[in-house]
Amino acid sequence: MKIAAIGDVHGREIWKEIAEDASKNADKIVFLGDYIDPYPEVIKKRNESKIVKTYEDFRYKNWYEDDEFSDEEKEYMKNVPLESEIEPLSELDDDWEDGDENLSDEEFYDKYYSKYSKFFTQYKHKTYEETVGVLLDLIDFKKKNPDKVILLIGNHDVHYLYDEISSCSRYDFKNAKKYEKIYRANKDLFQYAYQEGNHLFTHAGVCNEWYNFFDATLDSFGLKEDNSNLGDVINKMSTDKLGNKTINVVGPLRGGRATAGGPTWADYDETKYDYLKGMNQYVGHSKVNYIHTMSFKFNPGSITYCDVLEDAKPNMKSNYYIVDTKTKYFLYDPSKKTQKSLASVMNLTKNNSNLV
Repeated sequence: MKIAAIGDVHGREIWKEIAEDASKNADKIVFLGDYIDPYPEVIKKRNESKIVKTYEDFRYKNWYEDDEFSDEEKEYMKNVPLESEIEPLSELDDDWEDGDENLSDEEFYDKYYSKYSKFFTQYKHKTYEETVGVLLDLIDFKKKNPDKVILLIGNHDVHYLYDEISSCSRYDFKNAKKYEKIYRANKDLFQYAYQEGNHLFTHAGVCNEWYNFFDATLDSFGLKEDNSNLGDVINKMSTDKLGNKTINVVGPLRGGRATAGGPTWADYDETKYDYLKGMNQYVGHSKVNYIHTMSFKFNPGSITYCDVLEDAKPNMKSNYYIVDTKTKYFLYDPSKKTQKSLASVMNLTKNNSNLV
């Protein structure tokens, strides 16, 4: 079986082109979660030649070292928070007030996001109407292709689905009730995990640290020793409030207190070496420049990172990953030409995202 994995949509219309291409090449399409919560579309620096997709890019790309920026701008950009460091809106200086849900989109984002746009002259945030349209189209796509399309739950979806899950960063207070109504009316269309054999799809991934810490909980939901039903167990846990919270625990790398993040919250640095032993995983959540696989001989299995749609490529096949469940994974030995072997895996995936 061939399965296409598509990373975080975040309100982007381009998912339709990607899904159309994936439909031609795969038997199933798995969306890896986070369907709303869009990033600002365009932010222009005073220097018009510099276009930044989000304020986070300044730290990722170290553009603050560019001589064209003033000293004040450079200093500010060094301290711009990463996405994972930004507090939920409810905690931003306790600014949230009753009635703010009635603000216009422009007034709302100006009040709550302007502090992160100090040196930007122009930015555009998608409206609720644009974003909800993407979500409704995805739901319709699932309804028309119930057996082919899988909609996984991301950390920016789950707080609209379940009361017991606390809101995280960029929770949309203004439109929360509207999103809740849509998500909950279609709850049966969403799931936390999808598994075919030893191939597991979740939003953020399962690491050994989380798996071992909650082994008793997993066992209580009927986990088999060979993990052949791990995906079903994770989905079953969502029917229990405590089990659901276990899925959504947040580790220290994302600002939480759990020993490690769960399948909706695990960070890249929590999974890149410690991905669950013996399982081949496919995840979104952690933004990457290109789809790539991490796989080591000391930890049999692999994890493939697919969250690339923020900078969607003209070549549609570079925006999603096709898993052939009959294909064996390449494992390299860190003791033998480690860097060359790892580079080979990265380069292979970068140039042809459809190879396993």
